[in-house]
Amino acid sequence: AGWVGGDFSTILGGAPLLLAFLLLLYLVHLSVVLGLGALLRAARRACAAPPKAEGGVCDALVGGAPELPLSLLLTASNANIGGPATACALAVGCGWEGLKTPALLVGNLGYAVATPLAILMFRCLR
Repeated sequence: AGWVGGDFSTILGGAPLLLAFLLLLYLVHLSVVLGLGALLRAARRACAAPPKAEGGVCDALVGGAPELPLSLLLTASNANIGGPATACALAVGCGWEGLKTPALLVGNLGYAVATPLAILMFRCLR
């Protein structure tokens, strides 16, 4: 996503700013996704440690939040950036067979939601 067509030497010669922007975009995205996942896991561990107060802040913040394993975070991140094909390839390549279908569904849902929004934004900014 975000890459331009052409041979690699032309891209490196003519668009270093685009490459830098995309690198920054992907690094920030991955940092936020993995950082929030690690924060949620740490909050779960802290809330599970005794003494545990029932109905407190821990239950309100992380009580209903689902478990987010690293495999799920990486596949969802890939579906958001690369689309359904690359997310499914990541899931298959890493042996996460249970994430093939969610990768395809989330990637295609992203296309279905983002395409009309992009068209609307284009018409508003034109």
